[in-house]
Amino acid sequence: MSSSRDIWSDREKNPQKAIEALEEARDFKPQDHVLLHKLLQLYQSAADWQKMGDTLQSIAEHESKPDVKARYIFTQAQIYRDKIEDLDRAVELFNESLDLNPSYLEAFERINKVLTQQKNWKQLERAYRKMLHRIAGKGNADLEHTLWHQLGLIYRDRLQQTDSAIEAFKMAASNKPDAVMVRQILAELYEVGERWDEAIVEQRIILEAEPLKIDAYRALYRLYLQKQAYDEAWCLAAAMAFMKKADEEEQRFFEDYRPQGMLAVAMVTVVGFLLGVIMTLHRSIWPSVVAHGLFDSASLALIPWAMHHLSEWQRVT
Repeated sequence: MSSSRDIWSDREKNPQKAIEALEEARDFKPQDHVLLHKLLQLYQSAADWQKMGDTLQSIAEHESKPDVKARYIFTQAQIYRDKIEDLDRAVELFNESLDLNPSYLEAFERINKVLTQQKNWKQLERAYRKMLHRIAGKGNADLEHTLWHQLGLIYRDRLQQTDSAIEAFKMAASNKPDAVMVRQILAELYEVGERWDEAIVEQRIILEAEPLKIDAYRALYRLYLQKQAYDEAWCLAAAMAFMKKADEEEQRFFEDYRPQGMLAVAMVTVVGFLLGVIMTLHRSIWPSVVAHGLFDSASLALIPWAMHHLSEWQRVT
């Protein structure tokens, strides 16, 4: 029968008759790999996409290697997406391909693109959760982080589910604890929900990672004001004033509530001086100081101001 195909297709240039001959042969040899691949070529030439998809399905059903089978199903999905234009079936097949080979990330990219274009956010959320289930515990922390991060964005921006977004971003942070962007998103979500203490924890982590990041100081200052924790807020205002980064309101808050009296100035000076020496010798002191309470870091910020007032006090005495 295979030679009949060659006669009809190559000599008489009649591909339809060649297809008919091979389809007859397939009835007798439904698992003949060579015959099925010849049919694939003819169906493609004839632009018979449905039969091409069905033939790929037949080839995949008789393939024992999961990664090879995944490629056949991926190709079938491409046909349903691009030629038959059945996007729902295409997504199903891309998922089947990923079930067989979770590392076949091209299939997941196609799913993401189709569902995003459809604005089918609920199904996209399910697709991300399926993908996370496929790779869980496989040691791919970077990929898990990316998937959790993207899932968090879907919850936050598309589904407006703040609590679910927080849980997704927390999972992203657990896979990559030093990812400042995720910490920033978490802090913002906590702040929107008036969860001040949790927002403060995230901003402190950011400050520990980037000690000179003025946005973190400003966010902490704002959060402490929301909590009516005015001493802590003043410490942040003092630090920003020392770095010459305070805005008008922050500078005014610092000036209005700074310590008065020589004893207070002297105490701040001593503590600040000692911390200044430690920080100079061991640059890692700043993050740990901030993480444990901000009074000492504010003392450090007050060194120039305290030294100035101490010199005045010495002249008076």
